[in-house]
Amino acid sequence: MRTFLKSRIQTFTTFEALPHYLKFIGTFVYHQYLTWDNKNQHPTPTPKIKLIPWYVQSVLVLLMACVVAVKAISEILAYTKDPEITVITWLMFVLYEGMFVLCVANIWTYLFKMHEFCFGLPNLWRMKYAADAVIRPSSENFKFDFVGLIFHGLIPSAVTCPITVAALTFHLERDDPTYHIYRHVTFLPPYLQLSVRVATMFFTCLQCVTVLFLSTIFCLTIVEAFLTCQTTLVSSSTKNLFNFDTDFAKYRQLTILAKVTNDIMYYPIPVAFLTILLCCIVCGHMLLKLTGVVPIELTLLAGIVLTILILILLYVVRQFGDVFYQSSDIIRAWKLRAAGESKCRTRQVQSCRKVTIEVGPFFFVRKETTLKMISEIAYYTISLVISV
Repeated sequence: MRTFLKSRIQTFTTFEALPHYLKFIGTFVYHQYLTWDNKNQHPTPTPKIKLIPWYVQSVLVLLMACVVAVKAISEILAYTKDPEITVITWLMFVLYEGMFVLCVANIWTYLFKMHEFCFGLPNLWRMKYAADAVIRPSSENFKFDFVGLIFHGLIPSAVTCPITVAALTFHLERDDPTYHIYRHVTFLPPYLQLSVRVATMFFTCLQCVTVLFLSTIFCLTIVEAFLTCQTTLVSSSTKNLFNFDTDFAKYRQLTILAKVTNDIMYYPIPVAFLTILLCCIVCGHMLLKLTGVVPIELTLLAGIVLTILILILLYVVRQFGDVFYQSSDIIRAWKLRAAGESKCRTRQVQSCRKVTIEVGPFFFVRKETTLKMISEIAYYTISLVISV
């Protein structure tokens, strides 16, 4: 029994979180835009006929994003302010709108970047499996993947989190944004209006959680693939005898795949950084100043969301920076070895670009990006607590 449990836990790695999540969602919820190909062992586009629930949910999220934004802007521009909209309501507006906008950015990527997905994912996964064959540890020296276990433990939250958010509609009463959206629909009786609000929050949150969690695991596995491939190149460059031409061709392939990956994440990553910043500030304000004022369920939810976002910053974003520094190590090692060789070899090394994960057109991620993000979150949270 112990051997069986150990063998099962060994499969709960960071890289295996993506196929396990896609299979779980496809079985117990509904199919996402990507599905797992068991034969070729990489993600592939889902047939359109299976995506009808996904399209319906995506339209609902887009409508809610527009409605919440229009409601917030109209209230800001109104000469006479609505007395029922409190500070808590505004914080919930920001939290929900950030979630909706980030989900829409990811939906947009799945819809219009599928050609890049079809080119980049199979090739990157193929290189990852080839690198695993070189550096895969033996079974007796296997170490449990703690991050992989955490992400596998969060997979059921794709179902539990929407139920929790929908239940908050009963406790928030007038602080829930859906109340201010549906309160003017007077032809609906109160009990039916409450049912529509609960259903709206459940289905929109279901789509947001499934899409955003898939995108988080997707980013994590892509970075894991890059780091694994670069690890083989780093270890190869330190050997006395190594095939430079083969390693150089692999590095060129990684550079091309990094360009494709940055093209895929051109919109979601900048929106994700801004949304994480806003959501952390809102959740921090709730925990520091509104504990005891808001319902205990909302306080617990704010704490859970803040913890998850900080963990994403501390691990996923740091992994993005590791891709850059590891590629720098490869180029540095090649330059040292090429110093006494032919000029052709030196020019080949000089032509190599460092592999980076870019935040849209703005900057690329370094290890220092995590510390800078956390410092910005702390500064603006304290400023909001002091001023509001």
